[in-house]
Amino acid sequence: LHDFWNSVSAAGRGLPASLNLDAPGLRSADFWLTPQAVAGFEESDFEGLLSDDDRRELADRVRDFQAVASTVDPYDPATREAVEQAGPHLRRIVEILDFDRYQDADAFRIGKRIERILGLDRRPEVAGLTFRTGPDHAGSPSLRIEVEVPPELSRDIPRFLQAARHLRERITLVARREAPDLLSYVFFHGPKQPLESAARS
Repeated sequence: LHDFWNSVSAAGRGLPASLNLDAPGLRSADFWLTPQAVAGFEESDFEGLLSDDDRRELADRVRDFQAVASTVDPYDPATREAVEQAGPHLRRIVEILDFDRYQDADAFRIGKRIERILGLDRRPEVAGLTFRTGPDHAGSPSLRIEVEVPPELSRDIPRFLQAARHLRERITLVARREAPDLLSYVFFHGPKQPLESAARS
């Protein structure tokens, strides 16, 4: 999982936000269009982490991307056809891995298990989640979990505190079981303002 995660993460950073095939340098700088972009993939790594449909789609997307990327000469710019075919596959792979919510491979593995066990995607008091592993302020290995609550809950302080206390207890209990070697930290916040809006307020 780690090798695949790192491969896609690196390739995804080079994938343009919009596959404008007429943009200057797009096909001459397409270092993302290589089989190495999805190196390390093993479908079995995602059993129990993704739904069956998502896991099968991920495997299909990886296979189809590799099929196109393997035809690209690494010393020549990719053809328009290759970019058109491969770009959507890599973009969908990036979407499935959801780097914005899971900031490293361990966070993905642990976070998906926590979400599945607690059914957090179905809880009305949870609007969003992010997971990250790494050293805490003291340098100890840790798991940081941020829970975004809906706007109406964030404005009702008593309800917010009650929900946060209940969720923190449950999330922490499962996190300690799924990642016993990591210190778990659970934080709560309301909807984050876009930077432009925050600057004006």
